[in-house]
Amino acid sequence: MNEELSILEKPIQTLATSKEFQEMCNLNGFKTLKSILEFQVNYLLTIPGFNHRILKELYQILEVYKLTGKLKE
Repeated sequence: MNEELSILEKPIQTLATSKEFQEMCNLNGFKTLKSILEFQVNYLLTIPGFNHRILKELYQILEVYKLTGKLKE
């Protein structure tokens, strides 16, 4: 597995994310970025704690690893 894709499998707690991002993941049972990316953006914005700030943070994380194409619009 290449380095960019391996970030999707790492536990979210090990990633440099905001406390708000961590809390949203805990609340909704997201363990990895891959588990978040299974859903479309429109759906994600309806779940508890997932807002536009969280979406922006997710996009920024994916952008660093050139994985923004994994986000389902």
